[in-house]
Amino acid sequence: MSRRINLSERFESFLESQVASGKFRNADEVVEEALRQMESRLPKPQPTPPAIETSDAEIELGSLSDISALMSQMQREAQAAESEEED
Repeated sequence: MSRRINLSERFESFLESQVASGKFRNADEVVEEALRQMESRLPKPQPTPPAIETSDAEIELGSLSDISALMSQMQREAQAAESEEED
């Protein structure tokens, strides 16, 4: 995919200096590396708690009958996950 972007003079100079340094062969490689670094800093998606997976399946089957029990289970799992993160 090809895309045209406009950079400020500051970033245009920086990009050119990175290519001139020999670390990158062209501007595309500089931009791709910058995007990889940005992506690595984003929060990672959290796995779906088992209670939610169970409830989704029960809803699809039409067998979800006790929402308060489900909510209690989800709260317990969330508290357990928070406790693990604190350790």
